[in-house]
Amino acid sequence: MFRFWLPFCIVLFTGFTTTILPVKAHEVTLTPIDGKVELANGGDVHLVLLGVVYHETSMLPVSDLTIQLVDVFEEQTESFISRPNGQFHFHLRSDRLYKVNLYDNDGRLISSKDLSTINRREPELLRIVLTMPSNKNANPQEVVGF
Repeated sequence: MFRFWLPFCIVLFTGFTTTILPVKAHEVTLTPIDGKVELANGGDVHLVLLGVVYHETSMLPVSDLTIQLVDVFEEQTESFISRPNGQFHFHLRSDRLYKVNLYDNDGRLISSKDLSTINRREPELLRIVLTMPSNKNANPQEVVGF
């Protein structure tokens, strides 16, 4: 078993895998070229928002909360329920303003953050952390391996 892990770790940390493996997500292939990730199909810029919801005091992930993404320009909304590890994700468009809203189990707004993709011309993974105040009634779950 050790014979497998050592070469695997060496290959992983040298960046060999990032130079030969294209990533495919939702019919768009992202291919690393000269240290930059570029769209293989020459289409729109591919932006992804990856987030996590934590409990404010325990800093443990919180599941089953509704996260709503609002496109301010087009007034369109998308919703996602946080997973057991607190994670959520959305696909974004370039040159937009977004609001990311966090709602409790009763549908009350807990938190809101603004997000801009204006002038983002390269494929990118954006990250956001939302926190649930300690006075709200949700059960934080201890999850290993976020």
